Amino acid sequence: MESPPEAPTIEMHSLSETEVSTIKERKRRIENGWRTVSNGLLLATLGCFLFSFANPIMWVATAAMIAILSLASKIVEVFENRIPKIENYLNYLSNYSSYTLEFKDYQRRTEEQRRLEESERQKEERKVKRREFQYWSSLDPYEFEKEVAIIYKLNGYESTVTKGSGDGGIDIVPVQRECLN
Repeated sequence: MESPPEAPTIEMHSLSETEVSTIKERKRRIENGWRTVSNGLLLATLGCFLFSFANPIMWVATAAMIAILSLASKIVEVFENRIPKIENYLNYLSNYSSYTLEFKDYQRRTEEQRRLEESERQKEERKVKRREFQYWSSLDPYEFEKEVAIIYKLNGYESTVTKGSGDGGIDIVPVQRECLN
C-alpha cells in the first residue's frame, strides 16, 4: 500500500510560529485597512458617477476616483510584499493547499483499494462457504436462485433471474455464451 503524502510544515519554509503569527496579524491589519479605504473610495466613485448625469465635470472626478482606487490596490500590494518572509508564507499556503488535494486523493484511492480487497475477501469466503451444505440450506429461495445464477455465470453461461411471480415457474434462464455470438 502506498504511503500518504507528507504534509508541509512551516519549518520546511524557514518559518517559525512567531513569524507566522506576525505575518497573519500584519496581513489582517492591511486587509482591514484596505477594506475600509476601498469601501470609502467605491462610495465616493458611485457618488461622483451619480452626480455626473447632472454635471458632466463629475465625469473627470469619477475617472479620478477609479484611478485612485487602482493606485490604492497597488499600494496595498507593496505593503503586503514588504512583510518579512511573506513569500515563504505564501509558498507554505500554496503547498498546503496542494497537499490537502493530494491527501484527499490518497484517501479516495486508499478507500477504493480497501473496498476492492474487502470485495475479493468476501468472494473468496463465499467460494469456501459454497462447498458446505449448511450454506445452501440457510439461503432463502431468492438468495438460492441468485447463487445458482452466479454458478451458471462461473461456468460460461449468461443467466437471468426472473421476477418472483408470473414467470410460469421458471426462476433462472441460462444461455451459453458461445451461442450469444
